[in-house]
Amino acid sequence: MNSKINIVIVTVLLMPVTLKAESCASSLIDWSSYEETLQSLKIAYHSDQFEALDNALDCLLENNNKQIFNTGITGAAAAYWFFRKEMPAPGANNQDEARIRKWKNAIPNSPYHYFAKLRLLYSKAWKYRGTKYANKTSKEQFSRFNDQLILTEKAILSDKNRLKETAISYNLLIAVALDAQGARTSPMDSFYMGVKKWPNYYDFYDLILTRLVPKWGGSWEKVDSFINKWSKKLSDIDGKSIYARLYYGVHSLNKINPHITLVDWGKLKPSLNTLMNEYPAKEHYEIAASYACYFRDHDFYSHVVAAHKVATSKYWLVHTTREECDSFFEAMPNN
Repeated sequence: MNSKINIVIVTVLLMPVTLKAESCASSLIDWSSYEETLQSLKIAYHSDQFEALDNALDCLLENNNKQIFNTGITGAAAAYWFFRKEMPAPGANNQDEARIRKWKNAIPNSPYHYFAKLRLLYSKAWKYRGTKYANKTSKEQFSRFNDQLILTEKAILSDKNRLKETAISYNLLIAVALDAQGARTSPMDSFYMGVKKWPNYYDFYDLILTRLVPKWGGSWEKVDSFINKWSKKLSDIDGKSIYARLYYGVHSLNKINPHITLVDWGKLKPSLNTLMNEYPAKEHYEIAASYACYFRDHDFYSHVVAAHKVATSKYWLVHTTREECDSFFEAMPNN
């Protein structure tokens, strides 16, 4: 009798978990492909499939730190990049405002159309500023830019933002705080709070690194110090792969030769191996081959290319292609 009662109790206790797992299923999410998932979210958004979109975004945020894409990217990062691509800064327009209104009319209680408006506010700030260098940007532009950023920060921190305690809100808040003058939020305080909750949400680190490069008053020493510091801190949860992840972000975003920076091939090579082993994705093989070409490591290059049938794609670093690197190594003595 008692055993039957115990079985019933266990079944009842497990029911919410089971229901939660089933409710999280989404045809828009392919955990084996981050890129395909973003494309599916985009199609749903532009075809007014807002219920399916809301369900997918729920699932992505719910599974953050639990289930990741084959590249190691978290669900929340995919959710944020959906908003970032659809409401770019600058680049969003009246059509985006109209589509967000349709979203709100279709699902009034959804927290996601409000977050879309937050991204739109940030986009407008950059529209006011423009993308020219500071010496070619007027004081009036900077003033409107900053006023809009402060407005965006206030909206992010508002209780109306029901996603306030999610990684995507922290992501946007850090971006705003880095750009704004006189913001209530400290970008580094938000960064530390964010990485404490979501240590493998890599956009947090990438955001800070954008302001540590020489172009924005930083230095390659600061970049290297930051990457080494967090590589050590995250070694327990990320192996050694974050060193390669973060340096690749710096090199690819800034479209520069890695040799300009202080990246250490002695650390980068094992980090790339860890990245490929832990997250065996096509782009990671391409990144590893591209770096091997830059650092003239013929054996490593040949192994990666042959073992994984690597071809040139958008993931290769600037000034490297499969064809160019093959030709270079073939011309080397003793090869």
